[in-house]
Amino acid sequence: MICKNCKKDFKPVPGKKSELCDTCRDIMYKNIKQVIEKDTKVKKSEAINPDNDSIVEETINMEQVILKGMMSDVFVLDKCIQLGMNRFMFSSKEGAAIFEELEDISSSNIKGKLQESNFFLKRLKEREDYSRKMLNYYNETMERNTPRFSRILVYMEIIKDRYAKDELFKAAESIHEYLRGEGKDKDLKLIEFISQKSKDFRELQKERVKKDIQKIKNELIVIAREVEERKKSGEIKIIGHDIGDFKDLCHALSGLRKGFLYGIAGAPRRGKTTLMLELATNIAAINKIPVLFYTWEQTRKNLTYRLLAKECRINPDVLQRKKLDTDPELEKRFILGWRNMERYMDYFYLVEGSKDDTIERIKAHAYNAMQDFDTDDIAIFVDYIQKMPLGQEYNSEKFKVEEISTRLKGLSLELNCPVIAISSLTKEGCNLDTANSGERPTMYHCKGSGDIEYDLDAAIILAKDWDDSKELQEQLRQMAISMKKDPNKIPKIDIVNLHLDKNRDAPEGISSIVQTLFFIEANKFVELGFKQGKEVFRFRKIEKIVKEMLKEGFISFSDPEISKTNLNDPDLPQISLRR
Repeated sequence: MICKNCKKDFKPVPGKKSELCDTCRDIMYKNIKQVIEKDTKVKKSEAINPDNDSIVEETINMEQVILKGMMSDVFVLDKCIQLGMNRFMFSSKEGAAIFEELEDISSSNIKGKLQESNFFLKRLKEREDYSRKMLNYYNETMERNTPRFSRILVYMEIIKDRYAKDELFKAAESIHEYLRGEGKDKDLKLIEFISQKSKDFRELQKERVKKDIQKIKNELIVIAREVEERKKSGEIKIIGHDIGDFKDLCHALSGLRKGFLYGIAGAPRRGKTTLMLELATNIAAINKIPVLFYTWEQTRKNLTYRLLAKECRINPDVLQRKKLDTDPELEKRFILGWRNMERYMDYFYLVEGSKDDTIERIKAHAYNAMQDFDTDDIAIFVDYIQKMPLGQEYNSEKFKVEEISTRLKGLSLELNCPVIAISSLTKEGCNLDTANSGERPTMYHCKGSGDIEYDLDAAIILAKDWDDSKELQEQLRQMAISMKKDPNKIPKIDIVNLHLDKNRDAPEGISSIVQTLFFIEANKFVELGFKQGKEVFRFRKIEKIVKEMLKEGFISFSDPEISKTNLNDPDLPQISLRR
């Protein structure tokens, strides 16, 4: 047989598969040994060396911060265990013992007693390994400030990494000893030793993975319970979070669902941000859960004015400039708008996005908010995808947008929450939403990459209904004339269709187009309902809409002025011009 290395002929040992002669194989083992010894010295001198006081102190500090968070908040306690923390990751036996007690409390029904005075210390003193050193460790832990969960997450990742590297170092030493014919495993056959180390590595991998994988049987048991409960409680109208006055949209989507990524796209001035604000505030107000709204488009103050304008039904410009107390009607609307905002102001977070607000930071913000409200529920809104930062540079906008889209989908799954994101359109897509195009944009026309639709669970395209909007404007003008108001100063209102181009797990037989009124000056959407097939009754439909808007106070008309803009008013004296 020819040696693969020196190309010399050699006689292989019976029962052993080898492509190297004895000489080359001995040289290879010697080189491996030197590499391991060199790496061992580096490891011992840097991170793993137990005599390195600074490393040990830093590790204990992080462990105590994690334990303080777990003892202070049941939400943090459950999340740390759920994300894979275990007693073996603690460098001290005192920390491991405290974690063991917390883990036992988490799995029982006595979590509520954790905040009772001396409850935990009493449990600790009942342990067989309780000592003065353990008491000192506990007291040091309790003297620390209560950390935010985002800080705990960072420390957990560091400790997990150190634990994994420490275990790898031990494995490297074990392999080194075996190759020298030393150590407790020296009498094992090679295949037995390899099998044992493979098992150790698999266990280490399991501990490093955040969440345990589970058999489908567990989910089936949960589903069976839900089916049984519905026999008593009745049918569930929607699966996700209720979005309020958008009844038909809510029915079509079955609410905004946990673990779903929603995309909203449309041309400029179609109300994408306004629609997102409507959905976000409705979720916060109705479901009483924290909502994070990130914007890279406008300032927090400007968007807050827009929100207040929406609730007051007052133009944002008027709201920012005018003295409201001089107009009783405006003052009344302002008070009503403020009361409307009180329904969600304690749950709604408006974040002015920066280059530092990557998806990792958004995740940290979300965990902090969930901790504050002691809930697993949250909703995240992003305005908009193309302006979101990443932790790395991309030469291609296409790859960047696709990467952000994929990460947002991953975020929705990890947090088990709805994530709603706006996407801008290309120039070609924007040009399709014009009066004469006869077409409309789709997710294919998203700026950067039309492939983001693959990550979406639901895609909503906003497009103006040009025929209905034209009819609406004409009827508003005619109504203004009939009321002896200025027909040249009618409210700016568009009829905007919400096209559900993708709708995962949609209810059967549901329409894919929901019509809305977009009050441009007041920054408000009002749902009209599902758009029917042929609009043969357009005039009557719009007439009904106009009368309803007038009745509900959604529209008002201006009095005419004696000016060039209203010379055609029928109540003015007619003037004949002669040569």
